[in-house]
Amino acid sequence: MAIQFIFKLIQILLAGLPGRHALRNERHDGTLQERRQHAFTIAEVMVSLFILSSSIFVLSELQVRSMLRVWQSREDIDRVYVLKKYLYRMYLHPADARKTSQKFEEPAMNMVIEPVGINKKSSLAAYAEKLQFLRATATWSRGTATRTLQLVALAPRPPAKQEGGGS
Repeated sequence: MAIQFIFKLIQILLAGLPGRHALRNERHDGTLQERRQHAFTIAEVMVSLFILSSSIFVLSELQVRSMLRVWQSREDIDRVYVLKKYLYRMYLHPADARKTSQKFEEPAMNMVIEPVGINKKSSLAAYAEKLQFLRATATWSRGTATRTLQLVALAPRPPAKQEGGGS
């Protein structure tokens, strides 16, 4: 589709240039001028090469950008996997759910996971004694930009430890 567009653009540009079309009107007696009318002028060739090289440059730039974006997305998937792994661990062992901060080297990021109570104005306020939120936040730098990823999970609240002895 892009190639068809480039060829159409070249045809439009070449149709407006003087050159072989101007030679047709000058002589028709079989001389060198008439034989040249089937060839392209240097200006036509230069314009078409410029358009071709510019379009190839733009397409290669787009390809590099898309490859970089795929690579960054794969890195983000790794970070999401690590965050989910720690969230699941806290979900399965709610008694161990406490604020945790950790720095990773591969994938490079800082992670903070903390249990958060349910707000009293929330529609889940009736379940505040049995449930809690686990909030995981990952922060990393890519070039000059800092990115943050936050995941929230709903987990059971650990049973309160009872004090005192039995009867």
